[in-house]
Amino acid sequence: MAVTYDSVNILSGDFNLRRTTHDNSVDTTHQTLVPTRQDGEVIISSNFGTKYIDLYGHIVGDSQSDLEINIDEFKGTVSRRGKNLDISYAGGTRRYVCQPISCTIDRDFYHLTYAPFHVRFLVPLGYGTDTSATTFIDLENITDSSDSVSTVITLATYPPKGIHKVTLQTVGNADFIQLENVTSGDYIEVDLEDFADTDYLEIDDENFTVKKNGTTDLEWRGKIPSIPLEYSSNNIRLQFQLRIYGNGSTLDQQNTDNDDEGRMYDDGGIVDALGAQSFICGRSGHVEKLTLFIGKTGTPTGSMAWYIAEDDNNKPGAQITSTEFEIATAAVPSTAAFKDVDLNAATAPYLHKDRKYWIVYTNSFAGSTDAANYFEWGYSEDPTSYVDGKAMARQSGNPLYNTWKDGIGDSREADGVIDGQYDYDFKVYMGDNSAPSWDIDWTLIATKSYI
Repeated sequence: MAVTYDSVNILSGDFNLRRTTHDNSVDTTHQTLVPTRQDGEVIISSNFGTKYIDLYGHIVGDSQSDLEINIDEFKGTVSRRGKNLDISYAGGTRRYVCQPISCTIDRDFYHLTYAPFHVRFLVPLGYGTDTSATTFIDLENITDSSDSVSTVITLATYPPKGIHKVTLQTVGNADFIQLENVTSGDYIEVDLEDFADTDYLEIDDENFTVKKNGTTDLEWRGKIPSIPLEYSSNNIRLQFQLRIYGNGSTLDQQNTDNDDEGRMYDDGGIVDALGAQSFICGRSGHVEKLTLFIGKTGTPTGSMAWYIAEDDNNKPGAQITSTEFEIATAAVPSTAAFKDVDLNAATAPYLHKDRKYWIVYTNSFAGSTDAANYFEWGYSEDPTSYVDGKAMARQSGNPLYNTWKDGIGDSREADGVIDGQYDYDFKVYMGDNSAPSWDIDWTLIATKSYI
């Protein structure tokens, strides 16, 4: 058996350990509630508390003065704060990070060359660990949309805190990852915007951090999944699943309740941005395409065009991409219908889950339009047809009307806007309509823990 504190051997030489209490389990603390007019208590929660370790032994010296020098050395050693108490156990070493509580030297008059001691340490974490980490997951070349692991952590009595490392050897069309503890259902989502090949993200369950390349803090959604508390026979079952999103084509948001079409035409140069529809993104990633309910009357020239904008205090804000997404006049149906607006992969905007965005129609690409030759964008008169957004419109060419208003852009109106609570008809698809093109490695490193 070996026992060291801050790498000082206290089992041999001048310090001789006789007994230790580290075998004792940690106490459990309970929060209770006393029911009104009833006996007993109701347990609200139970948690492991702190752990105390007592060391008993004696200090020796060749003479009284040598003994007293050794006593000072011993007291100086065991008074160090936040140091490692390492005890050999079960073929390995248990490490406890300790705070000293007391050191008693029980010295009687006849203790001239030896003196008994009693040291008490506090282990704030309540558990000990191995002195080195173990790799429990080590998967390479994940090229499918998900991978899962079910394994057992053997000979451990307390769930360890792990660090997941997800390395994007090839980012490809990966937009975000979801890591789930299958047992508890807890999961975390991390967006992969601005990740490049060989970048990695680090999910640290102990420090509750998610970092890019070990340094840059990342935003994340959900709850960092821990290794489960359930265990039996000193074995802890570990079940995790990693999912990757970004390929294919997924319908994310839509409004298909059509009642009418707003007339989009330039009635004298005062109309620029005629209409906009807000939506809240249901998942992160690149927009694959917009599908809009559009049509034309007569023979307008030019093209219809839209862009996606940030939200600016519940109105359209800055344009996200430098280019607009167009449909040439020849492709616009004469009878209004849903029509795809494909987005160039190089300029497809990256949107974030639960944020508000705007689909903004701009008349700047339209050519010759008038009351007999114009474009149309369908809308619903029911304000609840799409509850996560609304339609707005404005006239930007005339300073009197350079504000966004709730309503539909329509050049039949004197100010170009039909006031009211409406929703344009639209569909937003996420992904890239392709097969997965990523190559991802996934590891989980954790240090076995013991109560």
